[in-house]
Amino acid sequence: MTYYERGSGNPNLLLDFDGSESEVPAELVLARFDVSEIVRVPIGEYPKVAKPGQTFTHFNLQIHADVEDTKVALAKIKRHGYFIKPGKERLPLLSLQDIWLAKTTLFIPATTYEDIPKDVFASTIGNVHNANEVRQLIWNRYSYVLPAKSRFEITNQPISVRQFKLIEQVSYIS
Repeated sequence: MTYYERGSGNPNLLLDFDGSESEVPAELVLARFDVSEIVRVPIGEYPKVAKPGQTFTHFNLQIHADVEDTKVALAKIKRHGYFIKPGKERLPLLSLQDIWLAKTTLFIPATTYEDIPKDVFASTIGNVHNANEVRQLIWNRYSYVLPAKSRFEITNQPISVRQFKLIEQVSYIS
């Protein structure tokens, strides 16, 4: 299986501040929230009813970093970005209003859909209940992000599985 690059390493985030878009260095947001990563979650998949201590599972394309036992911010994707090749990309538009900070409690960096542990489906971001629904979720999400890739290319990559324990809800004010 092939790992597809999903960005050129732009160090900024494109943020929505009450309808106004602004690029902000990611390091400023990481420092403000005291987190090691910004996890981007489509607004339609974002946990609508949640409370501190609740755990959610997030599925993604394969991740090449050790992120277990780290604190993250779950940003809301308001508009998808895309990546075709270096220089031909658009950052996703993110909202950092009323977002969750969370701790990663489980990390599986690369697995197949068939090998996803069944117990992770108890509470998921995106409200999926089985491997076929995860495959559809990945396609729905990444067909925007990787528009030059086919359904087969996207859904036959390894995926990552992460569980997040919610800590608190916060907002980033410019």
